[in-house]
Amino acid sequence: MKNVDDVPGPRGGHALWSKHGNVALPPGEYIIYVYHENATYVDAYADKAKYNISKCEFAINATKERFVVWPTSPVVLSNPITWYYAIQDSSAKLYKFNTGTISELSAEEFGEMARVIFAEASNEYEDMKAIAAVMLNRLGNSPSMPFRNPVLSILDEINASRKTTTNNNPKKYWVGVNNAQYKSVQGENYMNIDPPSKDKLIKSIDALHEIIRSGTANYPYTYYNQQAEPGDVKIGVHYFKTIKQYHTCTDLSQLKDSKGVLQEWDKLPIAPNSPLEKSQE
Repeated sequence: MKNVDDVPGPRGGHALWSKHGNVALPPGEYIIYVYHENATYVDAYADKAKYNISKCEFAINATKERFVVWPTSPVVLSNPITWYYAIQDSSAKLYKFNTGTISELSAEEFGEMARVIFAEASNEYEDMKAIAAVMLNRLGNSPSMPFRNPVLSILDEINASRKTTTNNNPKKYWVGVNNAQYKSVQGENYMNIDPPSKDKLIKSIDALHEIIRSGTANYPYTYYNQQAEPGDVKIGVHYFKTIKQYHTCTDLSQLKDSKGVLQEWDKLPIAPNSPLEKSQE
C-alpha cells in the first residue's frame, strides 16, 4: 500500500483500488515477485486492527513481440575481406605497406551499418540485403587504383558522410546518416520508435546478418543511386550497379609503378617499418 498514489485514509489504510501498467522486456527467463503488506491501523483505530481487511489480486498478460537485438560482441564474417595498401618510396619503387584480412565486424560497426541500411533502404528486404552487400564489398577495396588507403572500418566512411564540403553539401558515401530516419534510431533513440519503424529496423539487422552469413556472391554491388544508369538493376528505390566498380589486390595481380613497369603484388617487397613488417617479426 506504500506505493499507492492516493493519500491514506484516517485509519492508515485505503479503499479498494486498482492499478495497471505495461513493460517491455527483452527475451529471457524472469521470476516475478509480488509482495503484499497489510496497512497498520493508527491512532484511535489501533484497537480495530482485527477488522482490517486485506485483499490482493493481480493478473499478468504477456504478449510475445520481436525486439531490436544488437550484437554485443564482434560478428565474424563468413567471407573474410582482404585489404591492402601499396606505397612508393622516393625512387618510385613499390612496396607493400600493409596487408591483412578483415575477418569480423565490431559490435559498433555492425550497429552503424544496420542503422544506415534502415535509413537508406526501402521496406523491401532485398533492397536491405543489397545495401548490406555494398557495404561489405567496399571494405578493403579501391574504386579505381591499387594505391588507395583502404577502408579498414566502415565507420570511416559513415563518419565522413556526416561532414560537409565547402559548398555545405554532405560528402558522398552514406548520405542516410544525415536524414531523419537515421536520427530516429541513432544511439538509444531506437527504443522510442513506432512499431512500423521497429519492424523495419529489425529487418535491416536481419538483412545484414544474412549477408554476413552467406557472403556477398549473389550481390556483387558496390554502388547504388536513385537514378538509373545503363546496366543497373532496380531493387526497392535504388539502382544498383551490376558491373564491379571496386577492386582488391587479388583482382590486380600485376601493378604498374610510376615508370609503367609491371610489378606482381605477391612479389612486392614489404615496406621498412610498416605494420606488416612488424607483424612478421
